[in-house]
Order: sequence, then structure tokens, then C-alpha cells
Amino acid sequence: MVESNANTQQAELIRRMKSAGRPSKVVSSPRHPKSLKANRWTMGRVDEKQKFSNGLPFMVWWVNPNECQWKMATRTTIEKISGGVVHHEWPQTGMGSNAAFKGSRFDQPTISFSFQSGIITPGGYNDILAEADTSRQSPPGLGNFFDFLDLLDRPDVTADGSPNYINIVYATPLFGQRGIYLQGFFAEDGVSWVDSAENPNQISSWGATFLVFNSQPSFNRLLENFEMITNT
Repeated sequence: MVESNANTQQAELIRRMKSAGRPSKVVSSPRHPKSLKANRWTMGRVDEKQKFSNGLPFMVWWVNPNECQWKMATRTTIEKISGGVVHHEWPQTGMGSNAAFKGSRFDQPTISFSFQSGIITPGGYNDILAEADTSRQSPPGLGNFFDFLDLLDRPDVTADGSPNYINIVYATPLFGQRGIYLQGFFAEDGVSWVDSAENPNQISSWGATFLVFNSQPSFNRLLENFEMITNT
């Protein structure tokens, strides 16, 4: 019953995150990120008890990440012996949280995110959808920064002992219009950023590394996934 309830909560979270990330139907303007017809990234955990700066139990990114550097190592190693070399290989067994990679020669993917805040000075971006003056309101990109710190600071284990995964709806043309859903944790080295006098109106070099434990669609069926995402 606990597992079934957890799966239900997970499915509902994904549905809400995907819905919130869809572009708003507003007039396109190259000067204003909110008017661009692009899917927004969303990020959150299942058991959120408090809301983020947007009033939702998950983050909706004001500006999508600047760069995502992927690495998918193979589960192989080369051992040198007197007669030459031995090639060892361990395909994934798909146990526990690695079920999405069963039978794959790929190890768990890692993603090095380079985030961007946009302009963080008050009034840097006035909201074109708001009727009131927003020049004194806190910039959404700065809210994303502190939301992200809050997300990382929350427990990785729920009260019942289950993993409290971080869920990401990754919106990019690489994975089609629907994007890809990722589940996992950020690495133990945490987050880094630079507060620079040369660029005081933005958060520079803001980055963190994500370890993928699960994905929809699965990475170990690449050809089928390619056909699915390109036909959506």
C-alpha cells in the first residue's frame, strides 16, 4: 500500500511539473524570457511540505539552464596482464533504483548543469503579463537560485525511509517536444557559483552535478526512444 501510494504521488508530481512547464500563450518578445514560446524546466521532490517562491511545491525555472554536459560511462574496465589485456564488462542488473538501466552497458548518467539566473536586479525584467508595476518585486531568477539551494538542503530520505528523489522535467529539442523525465540526486560536491563585480547583475558560474537513477523514456532502449520522441 505504501509503495502504491508513493507511485501515485510520483505520477501526480510529474503530471503537474510537465503542465507547469508548458509555454504561456503570450506574444513573443525577444527582450522578455517569459514571452518566449519554449517549455520551462521544472524540478522538485515528492514530499514537499513547503512551497517555493512561485507558490508551487516544485520549481519552475525562469531561465532554463545554459548548458548541460552529459557523461554516460560504460561499465567496462581493461586489466593489463603479462600476455596482453583482459576486457571486463558488467551489464546492469536493474536492481533497486537502477531498474531503468537493466541490461545496459552504460553506467548511471551524470549531468553537469550550468544554470543561469537572468538579471537579478529588481525591475531588470518587468512582467509583461502583470498590470501593476513590478519594478520593486524580487526577480524570478534570483528566486530560482534560493529555491535551488532550498531543494538541495531538504532530506534525501522520507519519513518512512524511502528515497526522496529530486525529479526533473528536462525540456530540450534533443529529447523532443515532451522532453525527458529524470529522477536522482545531486552529487555530494553540492553547488557552486560566483558573485562577480564584473557581472554584478547576474549569478555567474552557477553549477551542480546530477546523478540519474531513473528516466522516462529509458536510456537503455535508445533507438526506440529516438523513434518515440521524434514522432511526438
